[in-house]
Amino acid sequence: MIERFGHDKIRLVKCPACGVDLRDKKASFHVESHTPNDFGLSPQGVIQ
Repeated sequence: MIERFGHDKIRLVKCPACGVDLRDKKASFHVESHTPNDFGLSPQGVIQ
């Protein structure tokens, strides 16, 4: 889930992989803890 703030900014407020509330966290640090597979993607360099 994303949230608009300001006139041209959005932020990720809920992790799409695990549902954790990201309002009080830096989203990039949390998302970095997941693997591509958590988001339905292939690992880097693997073509399926």
